[in-house]
Formats: sequence, C-alpha cells, structure tokens
Amino acid sequence: MKTFKEFNIESRQFLTELPVIAVPPLLTAFGKGVGVALTADALRRTVQNLGKGKYKQAAFDALSTVPAGRVAKVAKYLGAGKKLQNATKLGQWFNRYGTDSAYSKSHSKLYDPKTYVDLTKKVSPYVKKGIDATKKGIDATKQTTSKIVNKTKNTVKPLLKKDNVKKTYKILRRVVRKGMK
Repeated sequence: MKTFKEFNIESRQFLTELPVIAVPPLLTAFGKGVGVALTADALRRTVQNLGKGKYKQAAFDALSTVPAGRVAKVAKYLGAGKKLQNATKLGQWFNRYGTDSAYSKSHSKLYDPKTYVDLTKKVSPYVKKGIDATKKGIDATKQTTSKIVNKTKNTVKPLLKKDNVKKTYKILRRVVRKGMK
C-alpha cells in the first residue's frame, strides 16, 4: 500500500505529463478583447455627447465604462463595508446594463439580430464569389471525370463481348500478375 506522500508525488507527476491546453487563455483573451472594444465604443459615445452638449448623458456614459469590480475596489479602499461594496457593484451593474448608457447600447448590439443581418449583407458578395468559384471547380471536375469514364467504357466494352471473353480473361490475368510483382 502506498503512503500518502508517494501518492502525492505520483499524482503530481501525472499532472506535469498532461499536454498544455491553450484554450482557456485564448477564451480569456477573446473576452477581454470584446470588453475593451465595448469600453472604447462607450468612450467614443461619451465624447460625442460632450460635443453635443449633453453633459448628464456623457457623465452616465463615462461611468458606464468602469467595471463593477473596480468600483467595489474603490469603495473598499475608501473603507466601505462588504454590504456597501456589494451595493456599489449592483449600482454599477445597473448603470452599465440597465440604463440607456453608451456601454449598454454597445452591448445590446451584440445580441441584436439586425447587426448580424447587416453584417451578412456586407459579407454575402464575397461568399457568393467563393461559392461560384467552387461550382466552377466542381463542374470542371465532372467534365474531366465524364471524359475518363467515356474513355474507359470505349476501352472495356470490346473486351466484354462474348467472342472476346477468353481473350479478356488472359489479358486481365497478365495485368494482375504484373501488378502483383
């Protein structure tokens, strides 16, 4: 029976032998990239509102770019208790997603089917060109294949006539012998 120490050593060796999986870091990087893009769009809308003179909306938009976790950290730094930190997180979440802020507008575009329809309209000419090229390639392949089949039929048909069965058998035997050597 193994001791606990031996078991620990063996189990850790198995963990070090596993291949490195890069999927979780890639997903994290993708999520961070989306978050940065949403924040950048919200900041762009904030600047637009400032330019138009909508200062209240610009203030809400600017606040919506800050993640709720950062707001809670600031509250903790200022000496707020755990319940007050959670309340600030909730308030920030509501400001970010529940109101008509710039971040909320940017975020809702991700779930809006119209966004994908517009994107599809932009991409569809390129997809159509690819499909047409593929169809041309398939047609060319069919033509080549039919030419080969016709040549094969013309070559094999005379050999399969009743008069030439013995001759065909001898020819096929020679071909098989040569192919096997």
